[in-house]
Amino acid sequence: MRLDDVVGHDRIRSILSRALERDRLPPALLLSGPDGVGKKLLALAAAQAALCEQAPGPEPCGECRACRKVSAAVETERLEKYREEADSHPDKDEWRNFRLHPDLILVEGWRLTKTGRPRPEPEIRVGQVRALVSEVPGTPYEARRRVFILDDAHSMNESSQNALLKSLEEPPSRSHLILVTSRPQRLRETIRSRCQVLRFGPLSREAVTTFLTERQGVPQEEARLRASLAAGSLGAALAFESEAYKGMREGLLSLLERIGDMDALARMEQAETLEQADDPGRGRGAAERGRCSAPRSARLGAPGDSCRRPGRRRGADAGGASWLRQQAAELRYPRRLALPRVIRCAAGAGCVTSSPKVSPCRSA
Repeated sequence: MRLDDVVGHDRIRSILSRALERDRLPPALLLSGPDGVGKKLLALAAAQAALCEQAPGPEPCGECRACRKVSAAVETERLEKYREEADSHPDKDEWRNFRLHPDLILVEGWRLTKTGRPRPEPEIRVGQVRALVSEVPGTPYEARRRVFILDDAHSMNESSQNALLKSLEEPPSRSHLILVTSRPQRLRETIRSRCQVLRFGPLSREAVTTFLTERQGVPQEEARLRASLAAGSLGAALAFESEAYKGMREGLLSLLERIGDMDALARMEQAETLEQADDPGRGRGAAERGRCSAPRSARLGAPGDSCRRPGRRRGADAGGASWLRQQAAELRYPRRLALPRVIRCAAGAGCVTSSPKVSPCRSA
């Protein structure tokens, strides 16, 4: 895996390449940016370059024993095998610290509780961080340096972040911590201040389209559709199910044409149906892991799905016409189009109005 294999982010790739060539990789890096833009891939590529037997250099050679070990370990099938093995031991915190190389550890959050129940969001447990911290001061086993990558670092709880601080305050000269996150604001200020921050932005639509057509063999028309809905996230574009999207789009158009002739009960039934609809912006892998890989603008599921943050309050008409208006806008409907609203009143019935500012009725 080479830094040049990562799509876009020329400035950040150049910064890391120069640091690796001069053998001056920072002891603590924070890679922040939207989901699916290549932060984790770039972290793994930089780690492979640091462990390469030909280091220091701007890129890993890809041929030495260290490079072959890392390349084999980061294959999707191998990582999924690691995750399955870890899920069979949910009470062992350190099983989610994947040793990809004797001197490279990838930390991922647990999506199961210690009793094996699914979690609404992943969590990096304090036991994982303590096991990692105990490894940081050690000398390298095979390579010149050691690298520790924390994926979704914002999923560390308060105890985990406190446990990590000591390693950031006194970093060893030959150990490097790379924190990858899409929500840096959830990390403590003391952690962010001790890291060199590299901020990633969304990829251009042209870059996503080119990658899909040239490297994935996706037809040009479908690649453009995915790129336009991915909001700069290559991960979302790869996970996007175009056929499911087209089916949902046709269903929404048909519903919008018929909604004016529906009674309140029919509208409520349609709202419930939409609320249970699958999200075509979620790939199978993301769905199985309980997380949506698509950005907000590419999420086409109903307002109650797992992409919504837990505990977020929903409005009175969140399951009905307000969501339809949002989808109509994403389907390039004219902004001046006034769609009827279904408002859930206190009595549990539905009131229909064409005014977007009307308040719920007080029939109860």
